[in-house]
Parts: sequence; C-alpha cells; structure tokens
Amino acid sequence: MTAKDISTMHQDFFLEVCHALMKRGRKEVFNASRSPMLNLIDMVFLKHSKRVHDWFLREIQSTNELHLVRVLVWAIDLIKNSELIDQPTDTLLTKHGLRWLEFALKYFAHQHITVVRKAMELTQRFTTVIARDLAYRDYLFDISLQTIKYFTLVRDALTERDLEHLLDLESTTFVHQRLPDTDWVVDRECLSLIIQLGVRCLDGLFLAGGEINLNIVRQVQQLLRPLKDVPLATCLDYFYDIVGSNDGALISVQLNMLVLSFAFDQNPMTGPVLPVIKDFVSRFNSYVLFFHFLVKTGMSYELVVDLLMSDSDTFLELFIGIMKFVESDPKRLMRAIEDVTDAYNENVDYDGGRDSDDVVEYTVDDVLDLFNNVARIIQTRGFPYDTTPLVKIMKPALAALNRARSQAKSNTK
Repeated sequence: MTAKDISTMHQDFFLEVCHALMKRGRKEVFNASRSPMLNLIDMVFLKHSKRVHDWFLREIQSTNELHLVRVLVWAIDLIKNSELIDQPTDTLLTKHGLRWLEFALKYFAHQHITVVRKAMELTQRFTTVIARDLAYRDYLFDISLQTIKYFTLVRDALTERDLEHLLDLESTTFVHQRLPDTDWVVDRECLSLIIQLGVRCLDGLFLAGGEINLNIVRQVQQLLRPLKDVPLATCLDYFYDIVGSNDGALISVQLNMLVLSFAFDQNPMTGPVLPVIKDFVSRFNSYVLFFHFLVKTGMSYELVVDLLMSDSDTFLELFIGIMKFVESDPKRLMRAIEDVTDAYNENVDYDGGRDSDDVVEYTVDDVLDLFNNVARIIQTRGFPYDTTPLVKIMKPALAALNRARSQAKSNTK
C-alpha cells in the first residue's frame, strides 16, 4: 500500500465523519435557528473557503472511484447545509463553487454509476440557484447542453425492453446499463435526475429573462419532437415510473411545470423555434401531471394532507398554485381530467389492447370530493402551521370548480 493510498484512506474516514456531522446538523435546525453543528460547519467550510476550494479541486480529479463519490457527497452536503445558515449557496457559488460544476458536468460521462448519480445531484443543487440568475447564464447554458446530450444518448440507445428492465420495481437500485458505443452509463436514478435537471433548465431558459439561446432551444425542440407521437398514457406512465419513487422529485417537477405553464399562458412566446416546446408544456401542463399524480396515488386525500403537513413546503407551494389555477380556469382542470381519462381508456379490451387494469374511472366529482375533504381536515386543530390562508385560497377555487361542474352537467342534459 502506497503513501497515497494511506492518505486517501485517511481522507475517506474524515469525509465519512464530515458527512455524518453535516447530516446531523441539518436535523438539528428548527424554526430557522442555527444549531452548534451548523455554526461549526460555517466556520470551517465557508470562512476558509479558499483552502476548501483548493482541496476540492485536487480531490475531485481522483481516479479512485469510491473516494470520488465521497468527495461529491461532501460537496452536496455542503450546499445543503449552506442553504440553512446565514451564508446562502450563492455566496459559495460566487467564491469558488462554479468551478465545481465543470467537474460535475464532466462526470456525467463517468463509467461508475454512483459517480454519475452524485455528479448529477451536485449539478441539480447548483441549478436551483443558477436557473433564474442572469449572472450565471453561461453556466445554465453549459448545464442545459450536457443535459440534452445525456437525454439524447439515452433516447437513441435504449430500447423499450431496456427501459422496462431499468424501471422494474423488483430490481435493486444498483441495476444500471452502459449505453451502446459509449462509456456512459444510466440507471433509474440518473433518468430521474436528468428529467429534474431538464425541467429546471427549461424554467431558467424561458423565465429568467435575458436573451434566449436559440441554439439550445433548437436542440431542446429536436429532443422533444418525437414525444408528440408517443401516446399520452405511455408518457405519463414512464414519467411516474422514473420519478415517482421519490416524492420530493415528483413534486418538484410538477412545481416547475406549474410555473412554466403559468408563464407560457401569461406571455405567449412566438417564433419558429418554440412550437414544439410550447406544445410540450401544454400537453404536460400542471393539471395533467397533478391529476395523474392523484390517480396513481389512489385519489387519497389522506396522502395530500400528509404532504401538506410535511417539513418541506414544496408541496404546499404546488397545491396553492393548483388552487389558484383552478379558481382562474376550472374548465382547464376538467379538460385535463378528460384528456388523461381518455388516454388511459382508449383501446381497452381483453384481447390484446391496453390492460383493463389501466382503466381510469376517476372523474371531476372524485377530484372535487378530494379537495373538499382536504379543506375540511385542514380546518381542524393539529396542523403544524396556521392553515387560514390556505383555506381562504381553497374556498373560491372549489366554488369555481363546483360551478363549472354543474354547468357541464346541465349542458349534457
């Protein structure tokens, strides 16, 4: 064993300790107060960021795959924790962190699947900060191009059978596949992360302002164009199978699509390079994704309530956005319910068509019942926050949906 090997072993030990400390530190944060653990992290990592940066740039080039994974996990932990203390992630970015992205993007093409996963996760963490800040526009373009490249390789290389193998719920999380004629590898987690990155890049490209990179837009159009020929039910099932195993990821993508849907509605963009993207955002709008989510989770109002009570406020933000959309345009939700229902129920038979188990029998009545049950429960005691503002948002939305439903029923008589 060489001196370098011993040094790497020592560093790995301290990186494992560091990971445990930072993970524990996140758990100790309550009501935005700072724990002693986070104070220590702030002092060691942010106050001495130059030395940390130099060490990271040296270690991130390691050829030891397991060590490289630990270094990437350390960087992810640092970003997670920096969001909880006085120094936000953008402070870290402006000092040194953007150089880290160069290596994270490079490792999308690494041969070790765990390195690829962690490189994508690190990129995703930075993208959250970068997406709508014009100061980091060029970095967003770099992330977008690498995301498109990975997407394209996967689309062109994987057969339907390959994809089903990767998404088999009975398979372990270690199942992965090398893309033909390349050194790139893919698994279900990478597919989920690349979808999340893709949606966030769309968010940044169109909602941050500034000049739109037409080259990237054209590549996005080329990537999305084949989807128009894939049945809606098939697309939604693949999406849920890829992303649905992680509630946080599923909700995050829905929220990004909600924002995109609203933006495209409020500011219809024109030009020869935009139709495919506009059609994509319209076809997979927030109503469609949210109703499909309710269908896949059994139209359970208990689950919705649990998510509204969770520590993360992402679902609360999504739910409020859906309610505001419903109030302004309840018929659009009804159309989305009809579109998803029709997509699943078409060509269903017992002799070779879609499986009869795929039939969707939920209607707008079921969605309205779910919303009413949620409204009833959140007005009771025991919620971890004041739900009065949410109740005020829900009441006009449910009234609008009720009127639209009654009008639709009267029109069919």
